[in-house]
Amino acid sequence: MSDRPYIYAEDSKLLGEVISYMDDSDSFLEIGAGNGGNLLKAKDKFKLAVGTDISPKVRNDFPPTLQLVIADKASCFRPSSFDFIAFNPPYLPSEEIKDRTTDGGQCGIEIPLEFLSSALEVLKPEGKIALVVSNEDSIEELEDFCRKNGLQATKIAEAGLFFESLFVYLISYRGNDR
Repeated sequence: MSDRPYIYAEDSKLLGEVISYMDDSDSFLEIGAGNGGNLLKAKDKFKLAVGTDISPKVRNDFPPTLQLVIADKASCFRPSSFDFIAFNPPYLPSEEIKDRTTDGGQCGIEIPLEFLSSALEVLKPEGKIALVVSNEDSIEELEDFCRKNGLQATKIAEAGLFFESLFVYLISYRGNDR
């Protein structure tokens, strides 16, 4: 199994654009911070901006001015800790997880849903989550998960590449109109 850090690409760039235009708030978490590119965008918008990554190798190229915790998703934080959480999870459909930076499970949505579940554990009740998925994923499964868990999912950005379309969904608890 590969444990190399994820290289910033079109999907991370799309998420970074979303982060740039989100309202400032107190606390921000990026799950799977990789090389810290999107965390750099967030650090001036939020009083607290921290990233997690499962691979200790990300420290090699991580900007020293950013806060990084080596952890599996958001497992190391207390409940209701963050106003805004963002992630570009591994989302490519795969028979098995060989590359943790890209393989998203059988339908491509299994790993994104694990990230989302972990994020919900540490999201404040009025908070928001931005996540990247691909048209290769089971978007219906994401929307079904949100419905069953009292969440509202809204597609807020998309980018077409020659081989896939990428989407950023903004997720919040229903009734959160902040």
